[in-house]
This record gives sequence, structure tokens and C-alpha cells, in this order.
Amino acid sequence: MYIAAFFSMALGFIALTAEGDISLPESAADLLAEGEYSQAARIIDAQAAQASDVRERLAWEAERLRRIVLDYSLDREELLRQLRRRIKDFQENELAQWMEESRFDWRKIDGEMRFLYPSVSNLFFRYPELRARRRLPASEEYGRFLARIAASWRHPEAEAYEFVRARRFHVQMNLTIAKDAAPDGANIRCWLPIPIENSFQKHFSLISSDPAALHIAASDAPHRSIYLEKKTQAGKPTAFTIDYEYVSSPRYGEIDSQKVTALVPAKARRFTLEEPPHIVFLPEMGALLESIAGEETNPYTIAKRIYDWIGENFRYSYAPEYSTIRNLSHYALAKRYGDCGQIAMLFITLCRMKGIPARWESGWMLYPEMTGLHDWCAIYLDPYGWIPVDANMGISALHDWDFLSPEEKETVRDFYFGRMDPYRLEANSNHGGTFDPAKKYFRSDPVDFQRGEAETSEENLYYHRFDYDLKILSSQLE
Repeated sequence: MYIAAFFSMALGFIALTAEGDISLPESAADLLAEGEYSQAARIIDAQAAQASDVRERLAWEAERLRRIVLDYSLDREELLRQLRRRIKDFQENELAQWMEESRFDWRKIDGEMRFLYPSVSNLFFRYPELRARRRLPASEEYGRFLARIAASWRHPEAEAYEFVRARRFHVQMNLTIAKDAAPDGANIRCWLPIPIENSFQKHFSLISSDPAALHIAASDAPHRSIYLEKKTQAGKPTAFTIDYEYVSSPRYGEIDSQKVTALVPAKARRFTLEEPPHIVFLPEMGALLESIAGEETNPYTIAKRIYDWIGENFRYSYAPEYSTIRNLSHYALAKRYGDCGQIAMLFITLCRMKGIPARWESGWMLYPEMTGLHDWCAIYLDPYGWIPVDANMGISALHDWDFLSPEEKETVRDFYFGRMDPYRLEANSNHGGTFDPAKKYFRSDPVDFQRGEAETSEENLYYHRFDYDLKILSSQLE
């Protein structure tokens, strides 16, 4: 078993956890600082067997280390192969140059330099000058589709019909445990995400499930799920499938900033507080907010300034698994890049520091040109209530979609502050919540819930042990 405390991305040193310090043998700490995970683990294992008071915390550190190793799956040779395959006229000396410029996320693991698995893709996001050398140019369809959606807000006479109406989605989701990932006859407990129900997402209807659904979480659960169980058979995968419909409406309401007040109702006050480990009011964030908001007091204007600042100053980037990152918002702020969830968490944190209620929302994007996991958030503005904010869309519009005109980029960015298209499946109205029924073991994602969760009576089944997919069987205007 691997067991380790937190080590920084660059230096690998021990640090305090959010819950407190775990005392480690000095020899193990020295080994971890050198990236010698396996040797350090053997030393820590011996202590863990006797440390009953911190055994659970040490067990989590063990799991976290295993996940880090899985994330950093590329050795130098594999990285070189991918660079040659995906970048025109790549020269090997460029790797040394890019390493010196800190263009890659990497760790020293057991004496070997290991790179984060999407390292090549992240080059194109973070360093746009390389896009001209990309052998397989990225598709433009997704960005152009969002530009059409945003244009329907500013120019409702132009192609607005399909975007301002509610849509009925027929969706199928599958989660398949790999053969022999668990012992023969083991009972697999599985949770699959389904739409929460609110004023913009209604009429959920389960059409079928295999195996039969044992429980459906409440319509307003923070992580809404269907719970299923199935026993494994030796040599065969274990499949779970759900088939359902729901109706999603766009959120196009206009907001008059002059009518917005600083009133925070009791039900929203908890969303103005710190919520460790990912929402922590750090001193550097306070200084940053002073430069962004200045003397402004209007909550709408402050939130929009934060949104615009993130859009201007950040880049999209694939990220390590959330369970391996101590503080998502701080990670994004320090790096000046991140994926949709890290960006959303930073926006939430900055808004809360200014007394603006902000909470997590996430699920799936169901665009005709793009189906995939996605995170965004919502802020509370009196008298309008909760309004959606997707800061990641502002980043993509400004920095990734070079094919859009300057006006289209601004339109897309402005649209996703306070408005939302109907092509979403919101399964989560908060982060880090509980499941119904509860999981016994560590979650694969302790922050979010999109891919599903699975466990046996003995252990959690992490992502490398199963595949998942979500299919849009139909999408029709209501």
C-alpha cells in the first residue's frame, strides 16, 4: 500500500493537511522529498499499522498517492512519441526548452520523471502559438454553435427559435466495470448521476434501468443519483445502464444591475462562508480582489468584474483528478490555468470573499457538437435569486476559439454571465455532498459527481477500473 502526505507539484515536500499534520518518520519524509514513493511507502506502512488514531487519514493519503501515480502516466519516451505524432516539425531539443520554460506538469516518481497524461493537449491550450503546428486541428463546430446561442440573446430575430425554447432530452448512461476488476460474485454498488429538478430542469422520467433501480435520490439532492447493485461474473464485465428523459429550459432573464441589492437571505448565507478545503479565503486572494473590485459595492458589478478578470487572465487546461489537489481554487490561482471546475471554484471563492453567495453546479454538456462533463456555478443576486455563471466559457471564447470574430467572442463571454442555454444536464447543485444511500469507501471524486461511483463490500472502484459514457438518444423542442 502506498501512503504519503502532501508534496508540492515541483518540490515534493511534506505539508500540513487541511485537517492537521500527520507525523511521519524523518527517513520517509526525506524519501518523499526525493520522489521515492515506493520506499517511503514501506516505511510509512509500518507506522500506519500501529497509528489507530490517524489510520483513516493515512488510508486516504495512500489512495491519493495511487491516484497521483495514475495521473502522471507518461514517461519521457511516451511524451516524445506523442509530441512527434501531434506537432508538425517537432525537434527533440524543443522538449528540453519547454521543460526549462515549465510548460509541462510533471513529478519525479520512484526515480523517474513522469508527466501528466494530457501534457501535449495542454500545450495547445496554454501556448496558442503552437496551434498552427497541430497536425489535427481542433473542430470549430462546438464554438460556432455556442456563438449562435449567444447571438440569439443579443439578436433574437436571428435563429433564436431553437435556443429560447425548452428541450426534451432522451439520454442513456452506461457504466461498465472491467472484467475481473473485482472478485467473482462480488456485489457492486453503483451510483449514476441523473438530473436534479428545479424551475429550469423538470419532468425527469426513468424509462428503464439494468439492473433495476433500487433507489432514486430526492429531486433536490446535492448529487442526484440512481442507485443500483449487480454481482460480478468471472471473466465478464459488469454493466449498468439507465435510460431516462427530462426537460431543460434556457435561462435568459435580463438583470438590471441598478436593481440589485446586497441583501442575502438566510437560506443563502452559508454560501458566503469559507468551505475548506477548496474554498479558503487566502490573503493573496484578498489583495487580488482589491485590485479587481476597488471601491465597488454593487454585487452584480463586482461579480462581473471577477468574471471578466478570469476570462482575460486565465487559460483552459486539463487537470489532475480533483481528489489529488488540496485546494482547487488556490491551484487555479497559482497556475493561472485550470479546467472548468477549478475555474468555477476560484470564481465561487472570490465571490464569497465579497459577500456574494456562490455555489457549485455541474453535470454534462449536451450540445449536438459536444457531449461531455462540465462544471459551472451560480450566484445569488437579490431580487433575481440564483443566476448561472460559466466562467470557463468566457476563457474559451476569448482564448481558444480563434475562428470567432472579436464581436462574437465578447457576445459569448457576456452571455454566460447570468444566462444559460438549455443544452445542459445539471446533476449537482453543490460540491462535496453526500450520496443517498451513502458510500462506505472513499469517493473517486470527492468534489464532483458526473462519471458515476462504484464500490464493492471491500473497496472503492476507481476510474481505471471502469468505463462510462452518456448518449443523447434524442433532443427535441418542447
